[in-house]
Amino acid sequence: MLTQVIPLIKKAGKEILSLYNKDYEVFKKEDKSPVTEADILSDKIIIEGLKSFGFPILSEESQDDLSRMRSEKVWIVDSLDGTQDFLDKTDEFCIMIGLSEKGHAILGLVYLPVQDKLYFAEKGKGSFVQVGDSEPKKIHVSDESDITKSKLIVSRNHLSRAIEDVARHLNIGEMVKCGSNGVKMGLVAEGKADLFFNPTNRFGQWDCCAPQIIVEEAGGIVTGIHGEVIIYNQENIKNPFGLVATNGILHSTVINEFSE
Repeated sequence: MLTQVIPLIKKAGKEILSLYNKDYEVFKKEDKSPVTEADILSDKIIIEGLKSFGFPILSEESQDDLSRMRSEKVWIVDSLDGTQDFLDKTDEFCIMIGLSEKGHAILGLVYLPVQDKLYFAEKGKGSFVQVGDSEPKKIHVSDESDITKSKLIVSRNHLSRAIEDVARHLNIGEMVKCGSNGVKMGLVAEGKADLFFNPTNRFGQWDCCAPQIIVEEAGGIVTGIHGEVIIYNQENIKNPFGLVATNGILHSTVINEFSE
């Protein structure tokens, strides 16, 4: 499936870039978050391209009729993760396509259009990164075991006091601001950051399905903030447990801090 989905996600990325430095319409969703023409165009391309597989699609930008609940396999899509970063021209936004089976992420692609950088993984086959037309390179999480020397990747636009307080209490070595969720988790998978966490209950299933399998196949661990197993294709499209993605070695340290 990867060989069929990779060209699709890159096609959506090309269309997003065609609007990036032009005038485009910006709308507000019910929750006041922004959505652009680029989100909508990318979503149409991806949904049309995934139809041939015959699995239901859960997408942030499309109506959810819950018919997916009857299927073991479900595509979970974020057609533009980091819309605010797109608007702010930080270049740190991505497209995410994940596939879940019986509630668990089994395949994921995260594509950064500006950098032409693609992360991808399939259950049991490792995680890879590809830049441009270069050969895909297998990636692995870091081996950092000292929390005081670790690098925490945090949101540029949604950094909360709770995250800062936990980071300070753990005496984390370095805190680096970055763009979208997929970009942050990609850096953890690559070993360029050691951990990422956010206790919010506002993450959609599309915010973590694709990057979860990429981090896990790179040797890391992804759970809710108290160690909860994240189950996809739930009726509630929001993940109520927050998110912790680490190199695995530091995972229990973070979980224990949130559990105190």
